[in-house]
Amino acid sequence: MIYPTRGFYLWLMFGALFVPLFLFFGWLWRRGAPGEWKWGTILVLALIGLLYTASIGLGLGLARTEQGQLLILAQGEATYGGLLVSALAHRLRFGVSLLTLAGLLIGGLSFLMGQIQRDEEERQPQSPVAFVMLMTLLGGVMVLAPEFVYLRDVFGARMNTIFKFYYQAWMLWSLAAAFAAVILLRNGRRIAKALVIVVVLLGLIYPVLAFPTKTQQFRPAAGYTLDASAYLERNQPNEAAAIRWLAEAPLGVVAEAVGGQYTGFARVATHSGQPTVLGWPGHQGQWRGGYTEVGTRETDIRTLYETPSWQTALEVIRRYDIAYVYIGSLENSAYFVMSEKFEQNLHLGFEQGGVRIFLVPPTLRQ
Repeated sequence: MIYPTRGFYLWLMFGALFVPLFLFFGWLWRRGAPGEWKWGTILVLALIGLLYTASIGLGLGLARTEQGQLLILAQGEATYGGLLVSALAHRLRFGVSLLTLAGLLIGGLSFLMGQIQRDEEERQPQSPVAFVMLMTLLGGVMVLAPEFVYLRDVFGARMNTIFKFYYQAWMLWSLAAAFAAVILLRNGRRIAKALVIVVVLLGLIYPVLAFPTKTQQFRPAAGYTLDASAYLERNQPNEAAAIRWLAEAPLGVVAEAVGGQYTGFARVATHSGQPTVLGWPGHQGQWRGGYTEVGTRETDIRTLYETPSWQTALEVIRRYDIAYVYIGSLENSAYFVMSEKFEQNLHLGFEQGGVRIFLVPPTLRQ
């Protein structure tokens, strides 16, 4: 991994959770809680070594040319030993984050194994501490893994792996840290209580500042709602009605306007649940590993709307088995819609305020 996480940024992200968890480890230690420290340390170090070896192996595989020569630039001759030494030296520059994660994993795994063993020996119900340690351990693995490997995508970086794994780790660690904070506030020493209170208050700075901004000073234009489609009802009631109609219609492919990501395009498929010919082209190419499957879909949809020829439009309909042709505000703004061919050859299933949905019978799609 070329750019591991710096310790400062790791603690900036998770510090409000790390502090209660590490203090909880100390509280358990003082109380004499059982811990398999030998095996916990061995297994965690083995995991780190395995991930390090895997990252080196993947790097060697990707660094080879077709002739099997390494593409590694160094002051001297590139060798396997030199690569391992350079990689290790580079990794140690980010030792704070690795040490933090190793400590969290060793503590979580050691207390987890020790608690499970004692509960089994004493034939007691499973302690909640074991579950808290399990959440701590799983969250640690999710944050540790992207330090060495990531799922490669069109960006060629670990951005998407990081935020998808970090989201899950945040939820697990939040629950574990909340449990730890309550225990410490009730039974911990004064210094532990003070540290927990400080990090909780620091962690609340963001939501205190963000909530007014995100809610327009707690006066949202659409009112308080968990309905992500409420904006359609407010801004485009006719389109909202058409999409509700489609949501209750039989399953079928919808033709709608195609446009860029993070825009209003693909709104029909998103809110109706019906499949569409093409959503956001950039995202489709990104997550499918290329644009092979996207193909000519974007230009075909433009042809469908703009061609005056019914035969040409029918070829597009049959190519993608289109059951519904949607004509709304985005279609009329994105294309020069020639609707006469639809009016003459298809049945109008829905019409309201300039929004129309034409039905393509199965006999025409064959």
